[in-house]
Amino acid sequence: MKWKDNKITELKGINHIATIINNAGCIFNKVDGTNDVGIDGYIEFIENESTTGLCIGIQVKSGDSNTSDGKIYLKSNKEHFIYWQNHILPICGIVYIPSHDKAYWVDIKSYIEESPFILEEGPYRITLDTTKEFNLESFALFHSNFKAYKSTYNTDSNFGKALKLLVSDAEESRLSGIRALFSFHRNEKEAWFYIINHFSKEKDSNIQTYIIYLMSLIVGHGDIYWHKGNIIDKKIRTYAYKTIRQSFTQHETKFLLVNIDENGINRGTIGQGIHAIIEIIPDFISHLKTIIIKNDITDEVRANAGLIITYKLQFYDKPRAIRFCESMIEHFPNSEYKESFEIIKEQIELHGGFSIY
Repeated sequence: MKWKDNKITELKGINHIATIINNAGCIFNKVDGTNDVGIDGYIEFIENESTTGLCIGIQVKSGDSNTSDGKIYLKSNKEHFIYWQNHILPICGIVYIPSHDKAYWVDIKSYIEESPFILEEGPYRITLDTTKEFNLESFALFHSNFKAYKSTYNTDSNFGKALKLLVSDAEESRLSGIRALFSFHRNEKEAWFYIINHFSKEKDSNIQTYIIYLMSLIVGHGDIYWHKGNIIDKKIRTYAYKTIRQSFTQHETKFLLVNIDENGINRGTIGQGIHAIIEIIPDFISHLKTIIIKNDITDEVRANAGLIITYKLQFYDKPRAIRFCESMIEHFPNSEYKESFEIIKEQIELHGGFSIY
């Protein structure tokens, strides 16, 4: 099986850009190639180690074919230009030239607004300003350019556009809608109402994981950095917290468990956030017990449910926690996690408890 040269060049461009973003202390989230319909990733800006509430989409073009006569071009088609103009987020184009090992950027939304006839008449090609090199040294200027969008996108019309995207058939569009709600409307109750209630309706695991991350910011746990300039207002966090408690039942609890990945429930994992969310759901232990005995539950999901129950029980009823471990061992003797519950039981008996972090 051959790895085409254009794929290698594309990967080099993405890696070059991701390295700069990460070294600048910001976050780059790549879009899965199967879901890419017009953007290749998202940049979430971080300033003074705190999130700024600004997220943009980026379109990456890689290859020496994007340069000619000393000029750098971002080439596309009419459909993409219309898509970028209508996108719920600010859109940036970045062109990577492998022979120079350099990248250059353009604010696509601004370019289209300043060229009112381009959507109908073309040309569907942007000549980039070569003074706008995308590198670590000039990243602050790059960031500054997009800060202005934060106020212009914080409007009711943007909110409405974001909501419409939640029912789109395209995964990338739904994800952009969720990101827009969080990036530009996170201090509005309505944004959290729709984000939280969309969770169990969403079928794409990547979007589910992103919503879990957002909800973990509301619930909080020991490894989330809170500070006096936190971007989510305390009253809004209280509202969102109550909304999770009121909206989440056994159905949502199961959805949460399914999203625990191969890293399990450990510090710094999505599992840690899921654990924190589950523990605020009313009567969550009963929900977990019911889930454990369902026929359609995988061994891994069952074990994680049992782990959360045992962890909670040990703090107020150690004998009950031990009996629960014995029950898991007895009822699921062929489980690959049987030994784990034997070890947990021993830890509680000998040391009075165990830690999952």
